Parts: sequence; structure tokens; C-alpha cells
Amino acid sequence: MKTLCKLFGLISLLLIFVFPFIFAMGHASLDLLKGVVFVASLVWFGTAPFWIGKKKSATLPDEPIL
Repeated sequence: MKTLCKLFGLISLLLIFVFPFIFAMGHASLDLLKGVVFVASLVWFGTAPFWIGKKKSATLPDEPIL
């Protein structure tokens, strides 16, 4: 699951950055650009929390709670 989310997330991130260049070269319409970037953004924000992990904080066992 984590690998699949990572794959979809990275593909959607790639589309977000590459598709505006495809539009600028004249190979896609503005409506297609808006649709692709919107869907890719939803996929990115939907999959990123599943594979971008949080680092565990380094706490010392004798550390006082302040």
C-alpha cells in the first residue's frame, strides 16, 4: 500500500510540474491543463500522508519534562 501510494504520489507530482510546459508548447488546451493539475493535486494530497513518514523525536530517557 505504501509503495503504491508513493508511486501515484510521485507520478501526480511529476504531472503538476511537467504539464504546464506541455501547455506552453501548445500541445494541450487550458481546460485540459486545469483538469490534469486539479486531479493530480488531489491525488498528491491524498497519497502523501500515507508514505511521507514522520521522524521520531530523539528523547533521552532521563530528560526532565518541562
